[in-house]
Amino acid sequence: MSDGKTAAEIRRPILLYDGSCGFCRRGVAILVRLDPERRVARVDMTSALAGSLMTTISPERRRQSLHVIRPDGRVLHAGVALRAVLCQVQPEARWRSVGYWPLVGLIIDRAYDLIAAVRGPLGRVTSWLPEPPPDDLLPTDWPLLDSVASGETDSPDETM
Repeated sequence: MSDGKTAAEIRRPILLYDGSCGFCRRGVAILVRLDPERRVARVDMTSALAGSLMTTISPERRRQSLHVIRPDGRVLHAGVALRAVLCQVQPEARWRSVGYWPLVGLIIDRAYDLIAAVRGPLGRVTSWLPEPPPDDLLPTDWPLLDSVASGETDSPDETM
């Protein structure tokens, strides 16, 4: 890797969001504005590409909340994922550590759960907010999706 960085240091966290949810899309649009440096990749979990990324997330849980795949492969869900994204997009912000204080973290998690429960109606109320730009997953964000970058040499058609 260039500059002595490992693959995990080059990868960006990947935010998986429900692109069929108006409120979710508009929330991602706000996150995009907070992330001018493009520190977080975004993928609509209803897209074909997301299927390969969500293999470790149970089908029941996939559409319940947003998810973040960290560069090390760990997956975060719901309020914890939201807090991680906010810290990633605004790393210099003074408030960033507040989200991990025990009581504040609990309040954020409960508020996330409440909002997620009523996100359908919230999507209609927030229709005036902007839509997010297209997803921006790069091959360096998750090279295992690219057979050349992952080192895969066998063709999927080959049989033993």
